[in-house]
Amino acid sequence: MQRRKRYVGVTLKVDTAGVALPITVDWSEKISYPVDEIIDVRHTKGSISGEEGLRYTLRFGNVTTYLWKTGKFWYVEEKIVDPDRMLP
Repeated sequence: MQRRKRYVGVTLKVDTAGVALPITVDWSEKISYPVDEIIDVRHTKGSISGEEGLRYTLRFGNVTTYLWKTGKFWYVEEKIVDPDRMLP
């Protein structure tokens, strides 16, 4: 399955050590997902762009996904759905 970068808004909580932790990911102006768990944070390259940044492994309910921060921007690697391959 192909993916593309989708820039998202993120609400952060900054702890007393100055570490920023995402608490919600804003998919659109009307859709926001609360983060249930931060599983991992590491400095690495994005699989799509190859840009270096922080990759957060997050859990939203039963879904685990990555949230990337490069510079001042946040993004997810959105799945591209092919409408011709969808079942009726």
